[in-house]
Amino acid sequence: MDNKIEFPITFKECPNCHSTRRIVSEVKKQYRQGKEGTEQAMTVITTPVADQVDMLVALPIPWVTAAFDICADCGTFYCFMATVEMRRPPSVGRKL
Repeated sequence: MDNKIEFPITFKECPNCHSTRRIVSEVKKQYRQGKEGTEQAMTVITTPVADQVDMLVALPIPWVTAAFDICADCGTFYCFMATVEMRRPPSVGRKL
């Protein structure tokens, strides 16, 4: 049995009350800000999935990015989208 997760993952509704209304999306609609069809989030977190040795070697590693917002109906803070991208770690402390 293959339990592989397919990315991107999207969660179309609040896990608590099942509303599809999110605060940032609602503000965007009310104030007509941003391009139509683009997603915005309250906060976005990106983290590498690697140990320190992988980071030092500077080969491409997976980076997970998760977008979070707040349900406009019940106030639950939840992830509505997660993606994975293969890229090299930044060259911290290396001379160019």
